[in-house]
Amino acid sequence: GVQSIQQNLIDKQIVILIESFCLKLTENELKSYISKLYDWKDLTITSDDLNYKSISRSVMFYHLISHLSNKLRHLFISVQSFIWSNQIELLNDFIKIVNTNSNKKKRKRDDSNLQEYIVESFIRSKYIVDSLNSLFLYDNTSFLDEVKFEEIMPVVVSLIGTITIYISNEDYQQFCDDYIIPCIISLARAINTDIQWKPLNYKILLYMRDSKKSIKLIALKT
Repeated sequence: GVQSIQQNLIDKQIVILIESFCLKLTENELKSYISKLYDWKDLTITSDDLNYKSISRSVMFYHLISHLSNKLRHLFISVQSFIWSNQIELLNDFIKIVNTNSNKKKRKRDDSNLQEYIVESFIRSKYIVDSLNSLFLYDNTSFLDEVKFEEIMPVVVSLIGTITIYISNEDYQQFCDDYIIPCIISLARAINTDIQWKPLNYKILLYMRDSKKSIKLIALKT
């Protein structure tokens, strides 16, 4: 992988420690602290935009967001509001770079940085989808309105088409089963209107026409 096992363990411990600190804060203190971390995540480590090190802080930030959203549930929705647009932007960036590179029939040997970037972007996307799933599950404040639904729905469903980055069909199906499908189901339940369900179902059904059996299966399961 991109990161060593030791580095992964260190990152996990850091996230757990920060999470423990955050749980002691008031709502306003938490917002202020997360806002500072939000700015910190974008500080550049390298000038190369497609070097995985350029998003390493962002990966850790959304790892923390994933933890906090599942721990604090509806209490974390107010914090989610100011990272909403960034989550959509990052998921769109991930989909775009996957689609762009899946069209290349032959990979160059010197594109290892790009492949590492895609892997790190995938990990970040996994954390974002997990936090969104929690948001939709515990939204008791009507945060998800029609406008936000129309912003996020096409993005989350489009993740079904990112099969080309996975090592095997089993890895792809595992990601969909653990993250994408639960998120889409939570999204549908949160909006809970026929008007929004229709475009959601239509976009999912379009994947039933895909030439790849794995994608058809995920669309059917969703």
